Amino acid sequence: MEQSSRARSCAVGDLDAFDINHRVSFARPPNHGSSRPRVSGRLKRIRGVDYLIGNMRRPGIELVVAFPRQLGGEVADVFGPLPLTYLIEVGQPMQDLRQPFTH
Repeated sequence: MEQSSRARSCAVGDLDAFDINHRVSFARPPNHGSSRPRVSGRLKRIRGVDYLIGNMRRPGIELVVAFPRQLGGEVADVFGPLPLTYLIEVGQPMQDLRQPFTH
């Protein structure tokens, strides 16, 4: 069966362990202070967390996304908690860039 090179759209609640180390792209949550409106990087970790709306506890997902550094290696950032229905695009697998390139 041939793998498609196109990204698939899904809700964060549909992510599973098979999506780790794949490229993900999503709109930055409104409560996350940054100038870039979209996030695109390698998905490192998925964790179920609860969050509060008013006084009601809701299930959510926390995503850890890694971004390559210009001189090698990577830096990671945590996004969430996101509602289970938050839309995300999952693309092709990416290599782990933790170790900087050495000559």
